[in-house]
Amino acid sequence: MSNKLKTKSGRFLILPTAQEDAVITKAAVSDQDSKPLSNAQWKAVKPKSHRLSSKLSELLVATPSDAAQVPGWDEMPSKGAEF
Repeated sequence: MSNKLKTKSGRFLILPTAQEDAVITKAAVSDQDSKPLSNAQWKAVKPKSHRLSSKLSELLVATPSDAAQVPGWDEMPSKGAEF
């Protein structure tokens, strides 16, 4: 069995062997400040999506015209004038 896992981004993760996993788990269980989650707790975990469903154009249209702006925003130099 391979101990490598390829991610969607193409990176490889090296998985611990059964013996290494047992040592890691034993250390985690013995740590009073950081107990591992139980199976019941893991079932309650819900993934959070970090994707924005709105497009920038939709957000700009939805922005109120009287929204606060940074003073001097319109006077900022064009891109490329950073130096």
